[in-house]
Amino acid sequence: MTQLPLYRCHKQVRAAKILRIEMAADRASATLTLDTDHVSQPIKVDAQWLRRHEPQVGGYYVIYEPDLYTGFSSAQAFEQFYTRIP
Repeated sequence: MTQLPLYRCHKQVRAAKILRIEMAADRASATLTLDTDHVSQPIKVDAQWLRRHEPQVGGYYVIYEPDLYTGFSSAQAFEQFYTRIP
């Protein structure tokens, strides 16, 4: 998988904006299409992740470092508290 852009708040995370959410026919998973520096990148998540995080298009798929826990952040919260690291 391509490296996601790096951001910092009180934790360092990797994140990308969600462009599209496509549910699988059996609803056991979904494919999130992420914007990684203006390149679309798909990532698959399971139904448990979807229920726990309730992602929305326009929000951010987040990977917390160093433990690699994944989550979702609304665009408003993410853009208010995180600064991109070049």
